[in-house]
Amino acid sequence: PTIMVRSSKPGEKVKLLNGKEIEPRPAAIMIATDKQPIGVGGVMGGSETEVDENTRDIILECANFDMYSVRRTVMEHGLFTDAATRFTKGQSPLQNLATLAKIVDEIRGHAGGQVASPVIDDNHVDKAALARDSVHPPVELDAAFVNQRLGLKLTADEMAKILRNVEFEVDVKGENLTVKAPFWRTDIELREDVVEEIGRLYGYDHLPLELPRRDLTPAKKDQLLTLKEEIRDYLASSGANEVLTYSFAHGDLLNKVGQDSAKAFQIANALSPDLQYYRLSLLPSLLEKVHPNIKAGHDEFALFELGKAHIADQLNDEGLPREDELTALVIAADDKLKKTGSAFYQAKLFLYGLIKNEPTFKPVPEDMRSYDITKPYDMNRAAFVYVGETFIGIIGEFKPSVTRALKLPKYCAGFELDTTAIQKVLGQTRYTALPNFPKVVQDITLKVPADVSYQDLFGFVQGEIDKAKPADSLTCVTPVDIYQKEADSKNITLRLQVATHERTLTDAEVNKLLDAVAAAAKDKLKAERV
Repeated sequence: PTIMVRSSKPGEKVKLLNGKEIEPRPAAIMIATDKQPIGVGGVMGGSETEVDENTRDIILECANFDMYSVRRTVMEHGLFTDAATRFTKGQSPLQNLATLAKIVDEIRGHAGGQVASPVIDDNHVDKAALARDSVHPPVELDAAFVNQRLGLKLTADEMAKILRNVEFEVDVKGENLTVKAPFWRTDIELREDVVEEIGRLYGYDHLPLELPRRDLTPAKKDQLLTLKEEIRDYLASSGANEVLTYSFAHGDLLNKVGQDSAKAFQIANALSPDLQYYRLSLLPSLLEKVHPNIKAGHDEFALFELGKAHIADQLNDEGLPREDELTALVIAADDKLKKTGSAFYQAKLFLYGLIKNEPTFKPVPEDMRSYDITKPYDMNRAAFVYVGETFIGIIGEFKPSVTRALKLPKYCAGFELDTTAIQKVLGQTRYTALPNFPKVVQDITLKVPADVSYQDLFGFVQGEIDKAKPADSLTCVTPVDIYQKEADSKNITLRLQVATHERTLTDAEVNKLLDAVAAAAKDKLKAERV
């Protein structure tokens, strides 16, 4: 006779020992002859190979079956047998010969059977496992490792005795043990497995009842999370509404705001066709919500979001995608309200309250106008935000093309800030004592060519005052007026406030300071004091 192990064939049926005929699932393990199946491996034998009082010749087959395949077969056909109970728990592949020898001995002793053929051993066990007669390699550990986890004070020899009682092979060298499990044990692979075995055999009721020591030092607060809570509290109390949009965006939305979808991570298993790319910044997601809110009847509002963005070609030191923590806000008012003034300054009010350090605003450099974070903005109505020398983000109104594409109202502006940069500059806050003496206030008006920007002049004047101001003094320069009557020139008026900690300055001293500033401005910017 021929015995083989194979998968079930389509349409094949087998009648089992319990009288039930089944059509095995396609992946079921079948014991078969060269003509027909005679049993379901690891589950139940077939009725055609059943032993009765007329049986004289039998073939003994001892095998080990894949526990996961047996479990699936059992559940599909509802065959909960003793064999299935054992095989679904996983059996050692090294015990087949011992089991076969035992059943042969039983048949010879009780039924007078005679062995009619040699043993055929078709195994696929790792050669190293066969050589050591153990499923897993020996485990090395020391007595201290066991005692530390069980809270005991056993010696290495006492541990070895406990293990040898259940047929483990243990080699003891000082306080170190090398433990080899018997061939039928498949669960001894790690040091912790040996610890569990010793604890179980020694008796869990003998283990000391003592809670493990733990550090009661309070965990440090996450400064970034704390900052995010503060940002949310401030913006919400200022009248803005927080939204939580998807971290994914449609490629069409990125194109509408001028961002390059090729720089965004594309999602292989997107939730929907509308969520194809990981967003490059938060602003497009906010701008997309403006028109639906106006259409829903909300005439004037501010939306903000705190979240993350990724750019495909920007990786961190570990070679992983860099996560940018961002804070974005958009303000908008329906055109029917006919709001006057510029939305830029309304967004600026939110920004001033958010960044407690005095922010400064500078034009967006030419070489940075192609960045994805700057793409939605109108460069003539936008500015980079700095605190000292630290770049914080960008603020401004949006391009006409973006306004048309997303149906934004005319009164619309926003900003996008680096949250981690905000955390950095807020941690640099320093207290400067105010002078006790009265401050002196004087204005200076400078006539400059039309191509000189306000920012260039303001920065120059501020720098000259810092160089020429009296020692131990506090100064403040603020804008007053910009007036342009002629096409080739304009008048810019700035106000200087200065006070010292030593005495009250005179008007003559302050005017001398402004004269020095005017002279420097004339040489550098061709400015005339008016």
